[in-house]
Amino acid sequence: MTSEGLGRSQIHLAAMFSGAPDEITSLGRTAERGRFDFVVLHQGGPDPLTTLAAVSGATERIGLVAAVDIESAEPFEVSRQLATLDHLSAGRAGWSVTGTENATRAREFVALVHEFWDSWADDAVLADTDSGIYSDPGRIRSVDFAGDHFVARGLATLPTGPGGHPVLVSGSDFHDVSAFGGTPERVADEMISRVQSAACAGFTVPADGLTEFVDSVVPVLVARGVFRTGYAGTTLREHLGLIGV
Repeated sequence: MTSEGLGRSQIHLAAMFSGAPDEITSLGRTAERGRFDFVVLHQGGPDPLTTLAAVSGATERIGLVAAVDIESAEPFEVSRQLATLDHLSAGRAGWSVTGTENATRAREFVALVHEFWDSWADDAVLADTDSGIYSDPGRIRSVDFAGDHFVARGLATLPTGPGGHPVLVSGSDFHDVSAFGGTPERVADEMISRVQSAACAGFTVPADGLTEFVDSVVPVLVARGVFRTGYAGTTLREHLGLIGV
């Protein structure tokens, strides 16, 4: 499974971690200070989607990506939680798929989540305060999905947020920066070389090295002209150059 065609003119950065909500919030702020594209919250601690909803209130720009275990999750609930996170964060939500090696199951899960999101037409939300009418029922269709692994029939309870569909992120687009050693300059050299050779679009930074990376390597990347000096947009799609994709 791939992500949606990340732009490769600039290096993309993601922080990956799990842990207690307070720690995650602090790490999220550090990654935002470093102008990272997004943070990824893995399974193994508090529910990623619930925790990222709290992190959204403590950050302003950084993308918020939840790892979703599709062996234990339900597509309808995931679609609802991701749409909620996208609204709370003003378009910064994303997700990655984990927990299965069954490609057919993974494709069906993603397709069904998208079916729920697509069931609301772009003009379904009226938000008419005078009449008290929030949405036009005629612009919301029922989902009727039958696959090898999932069967669903019903209505989505929320439209997607201002970022469109929450971005599906693939780990194959990102290499682990902790594999590199040496000075900040040498680390930056290796990162630039890999992106320029199209080996990857960006890099993940673990929690235990995040602050040092932000303070030492990010300034080198900025000086080399391969990383942003500030956020140009407000949504995760904008950070990743996926507007219109």
